[in-house]
Amino acid sequence: MRDLFEAAVENLHIDREEAIRFFVLYARFEYAAKECGYIHKGEKRRKLAVDPEAVAQHITLRFAERRTQDSLLNAAVLFYIANPPLKQVWDGGKVAWETAQYSGSELVCLLLSLAQMRNNLFHGGKGWQSGTDPARERRLLGDGLRILEAIISSDDELCTAFNTYA
Repeated sequence: MRDLFEAAVENLHIDREEAIRFFVLYARFEYAAKECGYIHKGEKRRKLAVDPEAVAQHITLRFAERRTQDSLLNAAVLFYIANPPLKQVWDGGKVAWETAQYSGSELVCLLLSLAQMRNNLFHGGKGWQSGTDPARERRLLGDGLRILEAIISSDDELCTAFNTYA
């Protein structure tokens, strides 16, 4: 029987190394954000989830500085805002894709878009589906990596938690 992992990887429409890099960085970002307490809080909320508002509150100024100093990061942000990752929906008969609608600051929308990108790649099969725009998917992945790295490095506490493996 053919190796299932290799068969799946061979059929990706996106770069294998970038997909793995995004997955690892995003997973570690989520861990670090939770360690920093950037989570939804409340007595009734038992599910532990990153709160994009809390992350944005701590990184807004430094992230904005990075954008003004890095034209590639700024271009990535502008692309993500204008072309956010699509989200999967049920249209009553089959799975379909539609434009995600986010509210909040631009940075909150970016954080939500990065989460959507992760969902699409690893839960929605976006990297494998024919009929999608592979160039757009590659751009979202590459720009998403650039944005994610800038987000992580825009907060000292987040960066420390990200880099602590004890």
